[in-house]
Amino acid sequence: MAGEVSPLPHYPFNPKRGMMDFKEVTCCRICSSNRLEKYLDLGKVPLANALVLPTNKYSKVYPLEVLLCGDCALSQLSIVINPEILYTDYPYRSSVSETFKTHCKNLALILKSMYQGNNFPTVLDIASNDNCLLKEFGNLGFGVLGVEPAKNLDMFERIDLDKVTVDDLIPVVNRFWSEQTALDMLTMNIRPNRGRDFITAQNILAHVNDVYDFLKGVKHQLDKKGIFVVEVPYLVDLFTKNQFDTIYHEHLSYFLFKPLKELFEFNGLPIFKVEHYDIHGGSLRLYASPCPYEIDPSVQRQIDFEKSNGYFNFETYKQFAERVNQSRKDLTILLKSLYNGGQKVMGYGASAKGISLLNYASMDSRYIHSIVDETPAKQGKLTPGSNIPIVDFSHFEKVSPDYLLLLAWNFEEELRRKTSHLKAKYIIPIPDLKVSN
Repeated sequence: MAGEVSPLPHYPFNPKRGMMDFKEVTCCRICSSNRLEKYLDLGKVPLANALVLPTNKYSKVYPLEVLLCGDCALSQLSIVINPEILYTDYPYRSSVSETFKTHCKNLALILKSMYQGNNFPTVLDIASNDNCLLKEFGNLGFGVLGVEPAKNLDMFERIDLDKVTVDDLIPVVNRFWSEQTALDMLTMNIRPNRGRDFITAQNILAHVNDVYDFLKGVKHQLDKKGIFVVEVPYLVDLFTKNQFDTIYHEHLSYFLFKPLKELFEFNGLPIFKVEHYDIHGGSLRLYASPCPYEIDPSVQRQIDFEKSNGYFNFETYKQFAERVNQSRKDLTILLKSLYNGGQKVMGYGASAKGISLLNYASMDSRYIHSIVDETPAKQGKLTPGSNIPIVDFSHFEKVSPDYLLLLAWNFEEELRRKTSHLKAKYIIPIPDLKVSN
């Protein structure tokens, strides 16, 4: 692909007539091919993070379908929701998970060990959320800066100014990341006024429609020897671990390594190393730079692995769709059986993936009493579509559930540790439905 086609200048999709809050994808966002074939249809469901108030239970629904590009092998949704709808008020908080905080600390340590400059190292984090990663960099002496579009994550709303600490003083540009944002930041009074030694982007590239614009912005802000570090959920893990609940409207792309490699090369940011991590159910970490660093053997190994395991073959995708449909049936049968038997089921973790799963399985508050989540912004609200109350941790003691449905299954060990005293049985929906003590 690289060098053979020109990326579209703006968004590679056409407006859906009469529906201004989403647009229909008509060609691949990486290679511009129109050879898109649908392999998964999860029906019409609400936006997974669009929590509702008990006084207004209405949730608008949108189609949730996945297409495969026949040329570059990118999996992508059939529509793109207006990002202003998705991210202006965003309930997710990175720091809620101790597992993820440890992952962030380890990344900061790795990048510090890679730094070879003479000045203090600098890092820019794109979609910095609640600055979970930037705090780890700050602790190691990095100059830090975040870019975050969510208004409700503004620094001055998150901290008590009477109890402010150095850790809280992380500058955040409250904008969507784009080439224009990167250019505007060059004129801002942001120190140090030199290219960033590192730019990080954890779990954001899959949310981006105009990936070319995104990478142009990175190049404007990155030092000529700087390193762009990207983490994305890996499609291979999604398939092998049956993680279909991670498919929702915020995640526009589902990446193999091959299309990413082509995308980055086309934009002058060749990937020189790739690593696999278990975080979020399985992720790839990519290291890319405009500087010609030595290419690690991991790059070719990853391409060879995908080819030898059939990920460029449409039959692999059809088989996955069949497994997803069976998983939905199994969960529905179990929860209805428990309900009919008078058993009380609570959920743990009102994650987007959990909400997506419940809507796909058509499970509501008849079958799930409530969902405990430790994010204050989610408590007191209802899940969209299924209208299940989201409550704080104390409700575990008040309700005394017979079963706990671990909706944030990717943090199973942590969730079990926090609830072992309840003596309830655990329902783990992914990768294959199981019930255990």
